[in-house]
Amino acid sequence: MTRKDILKEVLKSIKSFKMYITAVVLAFVLLIFFTPVFINGHSMDNTYHDKQFVIGLNRQFTKFERKDIICVRTDDKNIIKRIIGKPGDTIRISNNKVFVNEKIISEDYLKEPMITDDYDYCVLGEDEYFIMGDNRNNSVDSRSIGPVRYSKIICKILW
Repeated sequence: MTRKDILKEVLKSIKSFKMYITAVVLAFVLLIFFTPVFINGHSMDNTYHDKQFVIGLNRQFTKFERKDIICVRTDDKNIIKRIIGKPGDTIRISNNKVFVNEKIISEDYLKEPMITDDYDYCVLGEDEYFIMGDNRNNSVDSRSIGPVRYSKIICKILW
């Protein structure tokens, strides 16, 4: 092997090493900002579907608004739901209508009309969110588990 051949091999190795390091750094950066989420269940039909893969922006890098879709850690699993109420809001459900701060909210994203028990007034604490699935008739959400704390939110679903 000539010096030229050895130099070519060394440069090739360096180039491969740089590509490897770049890939590792890029993957690390992506995982800091984003979380991959796998939808499990039908509580977000028709917005998202069972077995669908989505990407979320980690909570440290975003603010949450009503109607945002988020991933939340419960006692035994992660769930995907829509934010209905934010800290300080008053929530109630009466005659299958959701009221936020005494105003009926418009919900054109629902799979079907909601049929549910009434939910008495709930005033959200300074770090609490009221969440519900878009498939209201098939969703375990704040109606049964109560409001969720900010610390339980993993990410906001982007796509």
